[in-house]
Amino acid sequence: MTTWKLLLVLGLAVEVTRCSNLKRHDEKREYQMRQLKNFSDSKRVALIRSKAPQAKILREVEIQFDESFVPDQAVQNVKASVAGGPFDGVELVFDSAHLDQPGQIKYAQFLKLLKRNLDDNVMISSSFVCQHYLPAFLLNAMSEVLDYVILAPSSQNVSAEGNALAPRVYTDSVATCLLNTNFPRSKIILGLPTGGMLVDPSSDQESSSSLIPYGNVCELQEEQQRHCEEQQNQNCSLFEDGVKLIYDDPNSAGGRALQVVGCKLRGISIALSYDDPAGICVGSCFPLLGAVQDVFEHRASVSGIRGCPCGTDESGEVE
Repeated sequence: MTTWKLLLVLGLAVEVTRCSNLKRHDEKREYQMRQLKNFSDSKRVALIRSKAPQAKILREVEIQFDESFVPDQAVQNVKASVAGGPFDGVELVFDSAHLDQPGQIKYAQFLKLLKRNLDDNVMISSSFVCQHYLPAFLLNAMSEVLDYVILAPSSQNVSAEGNALAPRVYTDSVATCLLNTNFPRSKIILGLPTGGMLVDPSSDQESSSSLIPYGNVCELQEEQQRHCEEQQNQNCSLFEDGVKLIYDDPNSAGGRALQVVGCKLRGISIALSYDDPAGICVGSCFPLLGAVQDVFEHRASVSGIRGCPCGTDESGEVE
């Protein structure tokens, strides 16, 4: 029976890095950071290193599997993204929902080619939306090559009714496309967007606006309340055309962590920079992080959670 420690991914700066707090068995704690945007600020890297000397910084690389895709060139681009810089690895980003079978074959071949061409000490991870079942050959390649995968929510699940500001609701499917396969649970991480984003309920599409930190979301809630009181309309909105602000709060963050524990997955990804370090919302710093930590600390009392499909093999044990 395999045993592993839960993985907590923390963001240190808005739209710049994420830091993973990872501890396996009796090993020493280590920290990993990943880039969300192009990361060339040497002072920022130095600051991260000073705060976490054991940090591993991972660079995000988007892979486009279109007609112009050339595997060897893509591998060279990935190698160049970490060569001679402060990065210890890469996070590959691709759109699994729109990959046809030829594209899936290309991606599987690309992963194996990348593994052969990168040094063993370079970490390889990938983040994508788990919307449908992936073929066995692609799952095998991902399991063989990737250190872990981060699964982003497939939908914001926002209703046209109710308040203009609403917490996220995560679907029960969780990671069904991987759970019903032999993909290692110890490599599966659930993503928590953390920051608020504007969504059109009619299409469930995100706007092009940046993520909004939870502390600012709470300030907008107060502004919304004042606005509605002035309008003498409880159903008024700060936003036009029915757009809503969807965000994570302690309940949604804790619920996401419960899905991780109940399904015995590797951990959760949380962008710490979008939490509330000033304690604006509930009076304590980083309430979303605290909600996740509370679940992880008391996970022994969790016997199961709605959202982990029945009949899946739950081999392995989370500590």
